[in-house]
Amino acid sequence: MTNRQSLNISAPGLHETELKVLQVAVVMLKDDDVHCGLLDGANSNGEIVFIDLDTDVGQSIFPQLRESQVKVVFSADRKIAGKNTVSLRKPVRVTTLKDILVQICQQIHEYLSKYQQNGAQEVTLNREAKTRSQLNENVFQNLFRTKNEGLFMRLSCAGHPDVFVNGAEKTIFINGGQAEISKYYSRDQGAIVANVLQENEFKSSVQNLTPHALDAELWQAGVVCSNGKLLPGQRTDVPVKLKAWPNFSRQGFKPEYFKIAAYMAKQAISIDELSKVTQVQLDIVIDFYNAAFAVDLIETHPGNARQQVQERQISGDRKTLLGKLAQRLKFA
Repeated sequence: MTNRQSLNISAPGLHETELKVLQVAVVMLKDDDVHCGLLDGANSNGEIVFIDLDTDVGQSIFPQLRESQVKVVFSADRKIAGKNTVSLRKPVRVTTLKDILVQICQQIHEYLSKYQQNGAQEVTLNREAKTRSQLNENVFQNLFRTKNEGLFMRLSCAGHPDVFVNGAEKTIFINGGQAEISKYYSRDQGAIVANVLQENEFKSSVQNLTPHALDAELWQAGVVCSNGKLLPGQRTDVPVKLKAWPNFSRQGFKPEYFKIAAYMAKQAISIDELSKVTQVQLDIVIDFYNAAFAVDLIETHPGNARQQVQERQISGDRKTLLGKLAQRLKFA
């Protein structure tokens, strides 16, 4: 694999023992002419990501990783299956990691080589680059990223007119009307191609089209396409609150959303707790949260999370002390 681009490896929150094993395995890769760089600290943007699912950090980061990233998951008793996911039982050995990394890097480079040979668009390993690139998220994630980063984007799918999005002005264009955009949400997301455009190319593409509000599509795309997976950077254990009542006249409405909105409008509450108190499935709560967050209806209250943890700890300590006192006084 001489002269091939070095791939980045992330290991956010990995315990010292597993991290040292990984470091040795990365060094050993050079014997097979495989070159990888291990990113520092909590950086999770590598093409290959090592996660320990037995830790709180690992459990919070894993759902936020991109589908295109290769995930190598450590666990003592859990086996995770999924696209681009390798599950390993702890403890892990250096030779095992080294052999797996050789295979992963080989497959990544073969894919990139084949992709380029077919004359497709240039693929960049830097997913955050704002140049023309093919993106790997679903429609909702692409729409949100466009708005969040102020990009110009084109969505394409065989048999449908192209969709053009201006993230800076929060507008969306399509030849055929808003109903045509909705068809993208029910399509196989793998059949949709998203490309970041230069401003001049974007403007020439939409000069004969009429814009409408991007937020309306972000809401519907959020509740339809999230599939219970949080947007990157979001967490289920941090209290959040609705800043305003959602527009439930938009498409994609579910009766459970009224109950969710009522709790979130009244007080700051984590997604995990919200699912429990409302008895609404966690994936439905996440779909609602993603849509509301994408249209700027969410405010976070991280300080309340620490307070809730402290209150639960104090409550638990009191119960323990009361229990010991009751035993001593022969009440229990």
